[in-house]
Amino acid sequence: MFRLKRLLICIGLALGLSQAAQAADAPKVVAVNVEAVGGATLVEIVSSEKLDARVFTLAEGKPRVVVDFPTVIWALDGAKTERGDRTGAGAVVKYRYAQNSPTRSRLVFDLAGPVTLTTENAVAGGQGKLKIMLTGGDVSAFSEASGFPPAPAET
Repeated sequence: MFRLKRLLICIGLALGLSQAAQAADAPKVVAVNVEAVGGATLVEIVSSEKLDARVFTLAEGKPRVVVDFPTVIWALDGAKTERGDRTGAGAVVKYRYAQNSPTRSRLVFDLAGPVTLTTENAVAGGQGKLKIMLTGGDVSAFSEASGFPPAPAET
């Protein structure tokens, strides 16, 4: 019985150390910029490397834009944190970020109303830059296009 207990403790510690090592290697999100530009809103997520992001909208309740990616380290304003929220601009009322699961991070933008969006995910100046352009949209088109995409394969 004692050996089994010790074995289970060792397995738990090994799994915890493995997750900690993976988190240490995770990309850092260093800035989330939200700016009203003319009649549109530009969201720019700046990271230490290009992020493998899924961007989608949700219409139930408040309209939202959701960005999911593998685990990141939130290092906004130079401070590491596991979660937080900020005030937006333009079509974005506010946004919040968190570690959504042990292997996924999520950024949610609460919107003033329905939008259409375009995305560009690139590397510039040695940093990953995910740009999301939001423009005013039609309620029915937004609702029709909204919903959770299929879950990504866990690695």
